[in-house]
Amino acid sequence: MLSSSTREKMSSTSNPECESPKLCPQNSPTRNSLNRAPLIYSKMQSLNERKADLEARESHSHYRKHKFDAIDVCEAWNLGPYEFCAIKYIQRRGQKDNNTPELDARKAIWYMIFNQTHDKEATDFLMRVYDSIIRGKNGQTNSKTGA
Repeated sequence: MLSSSTREKMSSTSNPECESPKLCPQNSPTRNSLNRAPLIYSKMQSLNERKADLEARESHSHYRKHKFDAIDVCEAWNLGPYEFCAIKYIQRRGQKDNNTPELDARKAIWYMIFNQTHDKEATDFLMRVYDSIIRGKNGQTNSKTGA
C-alpha cells in the first residue's frame, strides 16, 4: 500500500488513476524502450561508422595479404578487443609503415599482457622486463646497469 504522500506525488506528476508505479502507462516497458531509442540509434550509428572504417582498411595492402581477416578470426573465436588488437599486429607483422616484425610482435605482446592486467603501468613494467630478457638473449647489455 502506498503512503498518502507518495500517492500525492504520483497524482501530481503522473496519471491519477495509477495506484502502483508498475501499473502506470508512463512506466510501461514500451515507454521505457522508447526512451532508449536515441541510445540504440547511437549504437547503430557507431556500428555503421566502424563498418565504414573496416571497408576503408580493406583498401590497404597489409590487410589483404592473408586468407583470413583478423576480425573474422576474432569473431569466430569470441575474442575480446585487446586480443583482437594482438591478432591484428601478428597478422600484419612487418608489413606496415616500415614496422619491423619484432616491433609488431612486441605490440601484440603488450596487448595480450594488458588483456590480463587491465593496468597500463603494470603492462609497461612487464614489457620492460620482457625487453631486458630479449636483450639478454641477444647478448646486448644495458650501459647503465651492465645487465
